[in-house]
Amino acid sequence: MRKLATLAAIVTATTFGLAGAANAAGPSYSFDGDLIGYWSFDDETDPTNDDSGNGNNGKLICETAIDPLCVDPAFDTDAADVPPSAGNVASIEFNGADQIVEVDDDDALTPSGNKVTIAAWIKPAALGASQFICGKHNDGGANREYSLIMDSGGLVSLFVHTTDDGSFVSASSAAVATASVWTHVAGVYDGDGSGLQMYINGIASGAPFAHTGNLVNGAGRFSVGAQIFGTQWDRFFDGHIDECRVYDVALTPDQIALLASGQPEVEPGLTKVLTSGDLANAIDPLCDDENTVEDCENGNPAADPLVDLPDGEPDLVVQVGSVDRTFADFTITYVPE
Repeated sequence: MRKLATLAAIVTATTFGLAGAANAAGPSYSFDGDLIGYWSFDDETDPTNDDSGNGNNGKLICETAIDPLCVDPAFDTDAADVPPSAGNVASIEFNGADQIVEVDDDDALTPSGNKVTIAAWIKPAALGASQFICGKHNDGGANREYSLIMDSGGLVSLFVHTTDDGSFVSASSAAVATASVWTHVAGVYDGDGSGLQMYINGIASGAPFAHTGNLVNGAGRFSVGAQIFGTQWDRFFDGHIDECRVYDVALTPDQIALLASGQPEVEPGLTKVLTSGDLANAIDPLCDDENTVEDCENGNPAADPLVDLPDGEPDLVVQVGSVDRTFADFTITYVPE
């Protein structure tokens, strides 16, 4: 015999580890202990503070050699100009001509081994030119380290410079960023694994590029919105950039998907009441562990206030998150009314 229960439920998070130390803004994650730089751009007083706690604070600047009357990049709190990431309240707007966020060189911004992850939210105002997102890809030659760059068509590439043979290599996405749309971009380099891999909106995009070798520790600056060659800034970004993160590890595909979801990591033991509104935002419909994947995909519990539960098996699993991406798995124990 099977029994019915309403959508009121006790929910216990089971999948991800404890969330990391709280950041100034934006979601925090258990793997944030591996951050070497994090610029959330959410503090209006000091928008370029390094929220990783490593003290690599930046500054908003403009290139007076291009325009003596230039102005610094804008701190933008308009709702349309803030990415869909929990806790975010602002982003930085670049004019594509002479504006930069500059961070002084520091050894702490260079991973000590053969792994790095760099990620950001971008909203280009227009395509048509190569545009620098963020990284330590400046001053040329030996000072290039790692970076994300968008080409004229919206493809995004991860570049890394390694010590084994001095190679400067890249891997490009297959999917493109779109003008006037927020896109999450991330590049992962794993010198012990798959080499270089790009991700667009949390999904691996483009072929990996096999490569090994430790990252070069150059003397170049970290920058957002433009890169520098010698004394001249170039590849200015036109649009908004937010949530630039650098890790000295190769994040896993699940961790990249979590970053791109824009949602916080759920702590084990967290209990809440699940409502039909929560289920309306579920990626995968509610299903018990006797059902097949197809059963789960074909169901629609969010539209039905009653859920069929097997006797003796009240624990179900639902994945809750934004469209196309999962940020947490929950064990659901239904409480009949």
